[in-house]
Formats: sequence, structure tokens, C-alpha cells
Amino acid sequence: MQELEPPILTGYAAAIEALADHVLATGAQLQPPRAVFCTAMEVTDRCLEVAERAFRAPAVDVYVTNEFGVIAWSCPVRRDVLHLNDDALIVEVLGPDGAPVPAGTVGELVITSLRLTSMPLIRYRMGDMAARLPGTCECGRRLALMTRVQGRTAHVIRRPNGAPITTPLITSLFGRIDAHEWVRRYQVREEPGQRLRFLLHVRRPPSESQRNALTGSVESALGGDFQVAFEYVDEIPMTPSGKLQYLVPLVRS
Repeated sequence: MQELEPPILTGYAAAIEALADHVLATGAQLQPPRAVFCTAMEVTDRCLEVAERAFRAPAVDVYVTNEFGVIAWSCPVRRDVLHLNDDALIVEVLGPDGAPVPAGTVGELVITSLRLTSMPLIRYRMGDMAARLPGTCECGRRLALMTRVQGRTAHVIRRPNGAPITTPLITSLFGRIDAHEWVRRYQVREEPGQRLRFLLHVRRPPSESQRNALTGSVESALGGDFQVAFEYVDEIPMTPSGKLQYLVPLVRS
């Protein structure tokens, strides 16, 4: 980066976050790009915040796919919402029964391109989950709104009553107690018998108060639905596509 000085820095969110951590840890001084685009997986508050501190540039959550290109991007005024690319796409949100769900309800994203004429994609199931939001944004843009991507339909852990546990819930558990000060990466794996195992790759060993804070945060959010165990590991590998999978549900026959 020091040699290239890219005007825009773009990459998988986990890679951007890891690079930003390295820049802050080493004190490297880089020429600020115009913006940092975090893509390809669930983007967390922590990822955006650390990217802006490290690269001294606005960080943007960009929802982009190989099939459709840019689908949505985060608002500079309201970071928790994304503006939809309405000029090029029709974005629907469907429930488990395949019917559209009301605004504000999380479901599976189904997308139709208005520009692909040589190979039309009509109501293409993305396998990603999010919710459309009502109204327009106070920033003045007239584009429709959606939440951040909540995860993959294949990466959902279900409570005993069927309610989903999605990536934003898990990331919020760590964010609300500033666990990122000592946790580098984490992953939640579902195990038989209503058990969840939290894999923790840490920057340094936590204090007793930090361990207790994380345990309390997890137990409060999960409401006694699962038995929870924590395991400290040397590494949490990325998927073959270079992404970090936060939730690993139990494979059921």
C-alpha cells in the first residue's frame, strides 16, 4: 500500500479488519485512500471502526456479488442501513414459505436484474438474509433501504422454538463488552444436545473479569437455550473462499 497508494482500498471484510489491526499495531503511516470498501461477508461495526482508524478514510459496507455487482452500500449518515441499487435491481425478501415478508422482517434475499439481457437472472436466490426497511433515509437519498446482511441461510443456528440466531447477535455480544480488546477472532459451533462451543483466538489471555463479562453477555443473550463452552484455539481458519464463518450450525440428517 505504501508503494501503490490506492485511491480505493477494497477487500473481504475479515481481511480488511486484519490488515487494519496490523497497521494500528505497527504504527505504519499510509497515504489515506478516498474510501475503504468492506465486502464479501457480514460486516461488523468493529470492522468499519478499526478500518477508519487505521486507514484514516471512510469505511463502507458494500454488498456486492459476482452475479449482480453492487447491490447495496452503507449510508454515510446512518451506518446501520444500506441503500439499495434500485436503478439496476429488484430486491425482494422472502420468508420460509417463499412469500414476501413485511418491511423490517428478516428473510432470504431474492434479486432480479434489470440490466442483464444476455443471461437474465430473475428472482435469483442469494442465500443471504436481510430485511428491507420502510421509508427513505434522512440523508436525502431516495433509494430504498435495507439492513446489513444478517448472514447466510445455511449459517443459522436455531433455538429450540425455531427462532434464528444470526451473526449480528453474536457480534453484538462481543461488541457490547469491548471483547475485541483481547479477542482477535471467534466462531460459534453448534454441537449435539443443545450445545454451543465458542472458539476464541485471542490477542492475549483475558483477565478473570473479562472472561466473566463474556460469559454473562452470552448467557444473557441466549436465555438458557443452550449449554455454552469456551475453547481457546491457536487459529480459526478461513473458508476456502477466504471468508470468516462466524456461525457453524450442526449438520442434521
